[in-house]
Amino acid sequence: MSKEISRREFLENVGLGAAAGTSLLLLKDMGSAQSEKSALPTRTLGRTGAKVSILAFGCGSRFLMY
Repeated sequence: MSKEISRREFLENVGLGAAAGTSLLLLKDMGSAQSEKSALPTRTLGRTGAKVSILAFGCGSRFLMY
């Protein structure tokens, strides 16, 4: 009743299944990320008016020499 499958065929099927599952998860996440309203807050910088995420303000101290 059961068909014997070679190691090569098994690995091909596993690889295709993993790729298909991963691509479906990525496509699902891309759709929800675009409609998500909880985007990272930004602040406007001085005279330039550049919009920068609030994470940028906490990362400058790592470049200081101690």
